[in-house]
Amino acid sequence: MNSGFPPSVGDLRLALPNTLIADQRLSHAFFLLAFVVVVYDYLLTFSAEVHFIWLRPKRPSSYWFILNRYLALSTSIAMAIFTFAYFEPETCVTGILQNAQKVFVLIQEIVIFGILGLRVYAMFNLDRRILALLGVTGVAAVAIVAWLSNTDTDPPPPSPATFAYTQSQCATSVFHASAIRLAGAWEAEIVVDVLVFGLTVLRAFQQCRFDEFSSSILGCLVRDGAIAILLANLSNILMYYFGDPVLAGSLSWFAVTLSATLVSRLMLNLHEVADAGIYHTNAGGWEVTQNVVGILPAWGGRRRSSESSDDGTWRESQGEGWGECVVTSSCQPPFHEREAADFEGWTTSNG
Repeated sequence: MNSGFPPSVGDLRLALPNTLIADQRLSHAFFLLAFVVVVYDYLLTFSAEVHFIWLRPKRPSSYWFILNRYLALSTSIAMAIFTFAYFEPETCVTGILQNAQKVFVLIQEIVIFGILGLRVYAMFNLDRRILALLGVTGVAAVAIVAWLSNTDTDPPPPSPATFAYTQSQCATSVFHASAIRLAGAWEAEIVVDVLVFGLTVLRAFQQCRFDEFSSSILGCLVRDGAIAILLANLSNILMYYFGDPVLAGSLSWFAVTLSATLVSRLMLNLHEVADAGIYHTNAGGWEVTQNVVGILPAWGGRRRSSESSDDGTWRESQGEGWGECVVTSSCQPPFHEREAADFEGWTTSNG
């Protein structure tokens, strides 16, 4: 059956018009899902953002949060316009939507990695070896992503009339050669995610060495969204390999916006814990003192409570240090409070 597609279009010439229409609707559904997640989370956590970010003294981590949050929101609105607004077919041929999406995704991923990199750096007590490892890996990943995303291996784009009967918006078809190349770009990104994930797990086990601690850190990683980010990026890569030209890049925007949303949630959690510790010295709070020796992180902490909870969640003796870890089936406060205090203390001393 002749579908009317010229041979230069590639795989699309084998597709039926109704298949293309269905695929495009599914692609739009994935985009709407990402858009709803960003907007809904923004509305859901706006009061917490005002309380922990806007009404508190600004630190570098606050500006990182604002950049990540509002970059994701503004680019999602721009992508919604590009996706659903009407463009003349001649404009679509120039690749305006594809180029805009590439730029937005690259910038957002750089911001996300910057935040997660600082978080891991603080977790390791500002170890410059960790900073160097993250920096080299991040720069290499950005270079690979930028190169693969801008190396044009697509066949010539279809004529303006090719998709006239399927849509009024710009088509975002990704042909097989480009799909493999873009999958490679996302694989470079997932290497960075795995590095951050692995360093987080390593630091957790360095903090507490217990046989049953694996279940606890797994719950913490699920809460912080590390596993969700990995799964979203993995699904996106698989779609590039196995999706048709219309669906190949349909999960890329969902993956990056989900990552940005989860990072915003993580930052709000860190600000909530660290602000309570810095400004309150009652039982169970942190008394923050400046380190004058210069060996430890710029800010140290002293835990003032000494009793364990009835359910054995955690306990800690008064004095220097970060306390004793006790096995639990949920996230352990000492580890996460230390993580937040380290992060906020470092950004405060460098702000």
